[in-house]
Amino acid sequence: MPSEQIHRQQASHNKSFLGSITNNNYRDWRLTVAFYTALHAIDAGLTHKDPLWKAKRTNESLYSLREKILAMWNRDIHKHYNFLLIRSKETRYLENIGDKLAKDYFTDSQVNKYIHDHLKPILEFFSVS
Repeated sequence: MPSEQIHRQQASHNKSFLGSITNNNYRDWRLTVAFYTALHAIDAGLTHKDPLWKAKRTNESLYSLREKILAMWNRDIHKHYNFLLIRSKETRYLENIGDKLAKDYFTDSQVNKYIHDHLKPILEFFSVS
């Protein structure tokens, strides 16, 4: 498994890319990148702080294990992560968005709010710059 430092570097890399996507036609990709930025920030924190995550001696998938540990560890971060996960799935798989392109489902102000309200607290909690 990647080290804490590798997860932190990937989160920072993704965050930098997120900041470079300024064209309003890529709102779907901004949400997807926001989710993966959060995922790597969380995985860095779990790698550093949680013995169960470090040991990974269960038959659970990493996804299930991450969910379980986050729910026990910090409910607010868990809620932010799940929010971004759901929005990301909606845009990646066109889930629950009706007869629209993913890029047209969310407005710029919604995407900006989601990033501010849900990604920013995760990055701050795990001290990812």
